[in-house]
Amino acid sequence: MIQLRSTATVIFLALIIAGCSKEHPSDTGPPVAKIGNEYIYLYDVISPADSAVFFQRGFEFRKKQITSYVMREMYVKEGYKRGFHKNDTVIEKMDLFVKSRMVNIVYRGEILERYAGEDALRKLYENLKKQVSGRHILITYSGTSSAPPEVSRSKDGALNVITKIRSDINSQEDFILFADSLSEDRTSVNGGSLGFFKWGDMEDSFQEVAFSLPINTLSEPVESSYGYHLIWIDSVKSVKLDSFNKMEAQLRSKLYTMRNEVLIKAAESFVDSLNNIAGTVINMDKIDELIKNILTYLQTNRSAQSGKSPAVFLNEQKENGPLATYFDREVTTQVLIDLIKNRSTGMAITTFTDSSLVKNIVAGEINKAVVSKFGFDNDYDKRPEVKKELKKKEREFVWQEIRESEFSKEMNNTDDDLQKYYNEHKDNYVSKRKSDIVEILVSDKNLADSLYALSNNGADMTELAVKFSERKKVEKSLGIIKDVTILQMGKIGKMVSSMSVGDISKPVKIGKSWSLFKILSVKEPEYEPFDNIRNRILVDFRGYERKRLIDKFESYVTDKYKPQYYYKNLDDTVVEGTVE
Repeated sequence: MIQLRSTATVIFLALIIAGCSKEHPSDTGPPVAKIGNEYIYLYDVISPADSAVFFQRGFEFRKKQITSYVMREMYVKEGYKRGFHKNDTVIEKMDLFVKSRMVNIVYRGEILERYAGEDALRKLYENLKKQVSGRHILITYSGTSSAPPEVSRSKDGALNVITKIRSDINSQEDFILFADSLSEDRTSVNGGSLGFFKWGDMEDSFQEVAFSLPINTLSEPVESSYGYHLIWIDSVKSVKLDSFNKMEAQLRSKLYTMRNEVLIKAAESFVDSLNNIAGTVINMDKIDELIKNILTYLQTNRSAQSGKSPAVFLNEQKENGPLATYFDREVTTQVLIDLIKNRSTGMAITTFTDSSLVKNIVAGEINKAVVSKFGFDNDYDKRPEVKKELKKKEREFVWQEIRESEFSKEMNNTDDDLQKYYNEHKDNYVSKRKSDIVEILVSDKNLADSLYALSNNGADMTELAVKFSERKKVEKSLGIIKDVTILQMGKIGKMVSSMSVGDISKPVKIGKSWSLFKILSVKEPEYEPFDNIRNRILVDFRGYERKRLIDKFESYVTDKYKPQYYYKNLDDTVVEGTVE
């Protein structure tokens, strides 16, 4: 039997991170728009969990969110009318999506819905509505984490002790007395008092009893990982919560956290059972042999400074036999080749020198395969809730496909099109004003003022620059800086852009230094030649054309479907929307 706990855990945790909330809550929120006879409700656009943030944003933001969603819905409607859902590209995308999602779909049906489904969420919500205050008596036995060193009694012995104590309790006063004298928990000094605690603070077995026990009633013996307990509830208080729908995502996350260990064990057991059916065998001798060959390959390549590529080498290793088998299939070194070729994994052949890692990779590949097979064999893709999820994805692909179709079919890139666009938008392609300057940079303000005075009295600034400027390589440049635009040299560039030939600037503070400069020549702005900037024009033209085609298509679907908006229902004072 294959029992690769780490692999099953990784797959399962990935599923939980992906999330499995319902597609639509039963509380739809107020209607915010209408397309034809179909209403669009607030919780179609946003999740209940996001509603607080949604209403904190400005009214214009809310309108934009709604109009964007409605526009997308009109795209989709038009896409279906034109048959894009039957498009080969969409069908291929859907096929790949179903295969990639089948593992998650099966885990949700076989594990999450069974151990943390709707009933469990509702129960958690009801239990979170209250907190209980109670007391307990704990009797431990040898082997429990909380047992004092001197305790040597057996589990049955502990049960006998707690049962005897229970038979002697007739009141709360008796309970407190026995808790003080016999309980083997640190709360014994307070008569076993636990104070108020909420659902999730205690182990499942303990809280199941504590939250269902009537006030001032003694429980039967309750077993936990600490030993055996007797529980007495003193009081119960209510806790105010948001609606179930608004809290659903939060509740689901909390439930997964609370039942994490149970869910993981169930997932592992499920995968083990499928591997038993598949007759899975992982050939550790073949994996160990592969590791030795990889180490030899790496050593040979290092010494020879050349050799076969990792993919070619691993492909040759297939001749040594499969790394694993299941059903009538084999897992070969192809699984490692695929990981190397997929750059997003960050894996290289040097990664595969750890036999336990290779074993987990092989087992993970098998686990995904057997779980997916189980899903397709049991028609998971045909279940109503899954078909609904898949339909949502299909709508997304239809939306993508009609966008690409509409926004590319009329887009031309001929030189005539580009030349026409260039002529119509020529003012966007004007060069910046460029100036040649001579500059002197010094760290002393008094020296800068003196040099400014000398320059104004006719001194040659290139000679002064060579003698005083602290710019690097000033002797070679004579302090001359060519083609300075408004976008260069910070303050200097901005000043230069408004100065004329012959103007000399007063000293300008640049960091810890001072700069003064003279305008030697100016090249005024001019249109950049088409041939010099063709690629830039092409990028701009495509953006312009895409925007034009988007506007054209959106105008078309708006005229065709005539959406109605109920913006007043976006007011943050609205609890239940109304339709005019």
